[in-house]
Amino acid sequence: MAYKTLIFSDYMAKMQAFQVTAFEMVKILADITDADVVTPPLVGGDSIYRTFTHTVMSGLSRRVRHARLPHTTKVRIEKNYDLFIFVGSTIESVIELNNFHGWKNHTGLKVAYIIEIWANRLKKEKKYIDILAQFDYVFTLHSNTAPVLQDAIGVHCEFLPTAVNALEAAPRISAPDRTIDILSIGRRSEDVHLRFLEMARSENIFYEYDTVRISEARVFDWEQHRFLMFSKIKRAKYFVCFDHLRAGGHKFTESQGEQIVPPRIFEGIACGSTIIGSPPQCPEFNDIFPWPDAVVSLPSDSEDVPDFLHDLDRRQEQLNAARSMGVIECLRLHDWSHRLAKILKVVGLEATPALLRRHDELNAYAQKFEHASKARALT
Repeated sequence: MAYKTLIFSDYMAKMQAFQVTAFEMVKILADITDADVVTPPLVGGDSIYRTFTHTVMSGLSRRVRHARLPHTTKVRIEKNYDLFIFVGSTIESVIELNNFHGWKNHTGLKVAYIIEIWANRLKKEKKYIDILAQFDYVFTLHSNTAPVLQDAIGVHCEFLPTAVNALEAAPRISAPDRTIDILSIGRRSEDVHLRFLEMARSENIFYEYDTVRISEARVFDWEQHRFLMFSKIKRAKYFVCFDHLRAGGHKFTESQGEQIVPPRIFEGIACGSTIIGSPPQCPEFNDIFPWPDAVVSLPSDSEDVPDFLHDLDRRQEQLNAARSMGVIECLRLHDWSHRLAKILKVVGLEATPALLRRHDELNAYAQKFEHASKARALT
């Protein structure tokens, strides 16, 4: 049975790198549902004065109303839809629905996917939780949060990990050489970073790392941003990924010990790089990535890192097997289309023909990649 779908997200209003997961999810979901997509721009547009004024007023709103003001321009819908999917990077994103008029009256099943929502902060997020209570289903990558949130709002809440555009991320059969020895994007352990930097200065290795705070950088174009990121990871021998507990920073405080499987791991594995850093200590990590060396743990003492990496260089045959397994598993299980299939199953809707075609394409390339990987291993 055909059904009309509407997707809303706020990633165009705050074009910072952390929003790329929401962008990619919306892009894939829209392609395989033929959905109408609403992604309003920032209120005030490019006006520095209006944007500054809005930021100040939003700060005051947080203090008085315990919720920020919407960042998006106002939008109204008049058409009717059978399925509404809201995609937000954080729980605060739902406040944008206050500027999206008609969504409650013109949509049937209402589904929210909130990427980041820490269980310990729910008591402080009442204004946002009240909006989530107006949905029929809520999904989040935080497995600890889902049952707590369900008790709070009386709505079906379920764990749903993030994913990746596996077709775009997967290396080609004739993949380029991995000319970047170590690639670090985003969260990092400072003592390990300094050790990598020392190795780059004293040895013949190429270490690429952030020189600006990437979480605050403005993205010019989402498609180009994603393409460049995948291009780098597909050329990286080792891709650095630390969980927030070891890396520290604001999420160390916010999480209060809770761990998740971050989107960065899906990106690295889908692109066929060996991930080094610290694997998340949560049950779902081993459920999602059950093979050895999915993430290789770096030594706790950064002094031991150079010798450890040199040892890894001598284990390339073993690591190549893990890398190939990761690419194949992402094609078969961790594309955004697989997440949509799960959502549709939970809400009781049939998979769209476009979704089934994408699964066929993913499986066909997984099989082709697997055959090529086995052939390379025999040579």
